[in-house]
Amino acid sequence: GMFMAGDGYKTVSDWQFNISKHGLSELRIPLVVYALGWNVFPYDKTGLTSFAIGHIKETYKTASLFSVRNLGSHIELQNRGIPSVRCIPDPGYFCIPSDIKLPGIYRDTYCVGICWPGDRPELRTQGTVDTKTQIAKFCHQINEFLFLKSNSKVVYIPHVAKYDLDPEIIQTFQEELGDKFYNVAKELPFLYPEKLEYVSVIAGIYKQMDVAIGMRGHGCMIPYGLGVPVVAYGEHNKVKFFAGDTGYSKHFQDINQ
Repeated sequence: GMFMAGDGYKTVSDWQFNISKHGLSELRIPLVVYALGWNVFPYDKTGLTSFAIGHIKETYKTASLFSVRNLGSHIELQNRGIPSVRCIPDPGYFCIPSDIKLPGIYRDTYCVGICWPGDRPELRTQGTVDTKTQIAKFCHQINEFLFLKSNSKVVYIPHVAKYDLDPEIIQTFQEELGDKFYNVAKELPFLYPEKLEYVSVIAGIYKQMDVAIGMRGHGCMIPYGLGVPVVAYGEHNKVKFFAGDTGYSKHFQDINQ
């Protein structure tokens, strides 16, 4: 998801590839741009600057391989004068799951996996609806869905601990869902802060879900790649692009509608 401004920091390129144009021209080894995604938030009025787009064009010219991870990103770049970009599926589709026992989860437990982003709520929502209200509405729908399930859990699978484990978010889910709420970070604390070596464990958790609801790109791609039914939820381009590429558009729900 590197096609966005620096995540809390300034870059010399105005996007997340922090290298100058001169630095690009000095490269003497092949440059591979592999399966990147258009990650501009829908309510970010700044977007990508013209300088950033110019730098991406120079990167395109320099790269031995320049590829994006979905058709939506391809179209976004094409509309900005960057043609003939290859589409290569994100590696998240191909995670190999490891066997992991979830404490308190049994064979007859109906599991709904949730990947809820805690970062930048002001760029994700239209208007002034606060995160707590959004979670409450979301949980109301989940409770209705699980009403006839005698044994069910809503399994909260954090993606980025420093954002997704916000105490207010966790507390709101707990209040709204009660004993249905299952926090992976609490049950398996060794997984966080997240580490590359535990990707297979996260995949193993997703594999045990009966359905996954993803508001992050990888919260959709990982379970989809494992054959788990997915609801793409939220507002973000990368979630919409996932739904379009996989034929899941009818399973996309915009959080602002």
